[in-house]
Amino acid sequence: MSLILTSLVPLMLAILLFCPLPVKRNQQIHNSIRSVNSQSIFDKVHSNVLKGLASIIVIFVHVPATYCNGIQDAIGSFAYVAVTYFFMMSAYGMRRASIYNSQYIAHFWRGRLAALLIPMFLCNVVYFIADLISDVSSISRLYNFNGYVVVLLAYCLWFYAVLQITKNRLSQLHIDWMLILGVIVSSIVCYVYMPGETSNMKYWCFEQYGLVWGILLCRFEARFLSWIHNRRFLKVIVLILLGAVLGIGYLKFKAVPFWGEYVLKIVLGAELLILVFTLLDGFIKENCVTRFLGNISYETYLLHGASFALLAMVDNLDSGVFILIAVGCTIAMATAVKYIATPLVKAIRRYKTEGC
Repeated sequence: MSLILTSLVPLMLAILLFCPLPVKRNQQIHNSIRSVNSQSIFDKVHSNVLKGLASIIVIFVHVPATYCNGIQDAIGSFAYVAVTYFFMMSAYGMRRASIYNSQYIAHFWRGRLAALLIPMFLCNVVYFIADLISDVSSISRLYNFNGYVVVLLAYCLWFYAVLQITKNRLSQLHIDWMLILGVIVSSIVCYVYMPGETSNMKYWCFEQYGLVWGILLCRFEARFLSWIHNRRFLKVIVLILLGAVLGIGYLKFKAVPFWGEYVLKIVLGAELLILVFTLLDGFIKENCVTRFLGNISYETYLLHGASFALLAMVDNLDSGVFILIAVGCTIAMATAVKYIATPLVKAIRRYKTEGC
């Protein structure tokens, strides 16, 4: 029964991914306007859909050991690819904005800090309340910085410094290489010197390469999409076989320092992302549910641990029941935080343009 209940989540996600629900006319018009210059898997509409699905996948990898099962473990194994995707789209959006919006850097910090920190601190309040209910409260929870946010803030600092230092002095190609070099150095330093065995404790040293893929995507998007569409079926077959080989190789050699544990995992993650893009480009269907999940994906990622903490107080929950309730509880809390955070973020961003 646990496996059946757990499988309901990926089944529903698959249905939502490929079967569109009715969309209001004004929403259809809005979507066609905002994506008129980009009809690919990387436009705002389709990337938002994938972010929503990826945020649900991340929930699976952190399910407490007591409630793990085979399907949950299989889905959770791909969570690091989902986090890599989050980083990739952040870097892609930032780089694209810096190239095509002359005012982007002038107001960069106000917009980025508002979007990252306001939801994070509101999520910290939720965690604090959950801790109070669990009788393990600590005031430090209120000012805790999520490791994912720390990595993004560090990249934002590097991104801003590079663009300010190189302003009107270097080509966009040289800027790209400087940004990439900073990510590579950061990742290797985290891998070598940060304590802990998990990627989160190492500040996402593997997933950070999503920032590199985002920078490269911004430069080579047209070529990459052309490559995807040319003889796609053959490429899908080759990518599936290559992914299987790399996956088996990683299972065999992941204990090998650096080349197995680090390089091979990064290559596997990149290959799986390419496979996903090749499979899904042109097939993703947006609807009100996937749009909603995409809009709360950041909050969903930040909050799923709070739902685990609350549900841990309930005795004798079946694994499948625990996972279903955890997903629902996380979405509900993420919705509440998004409702509060959105007007605050908008107000700060509005002040950015009117007050300066």
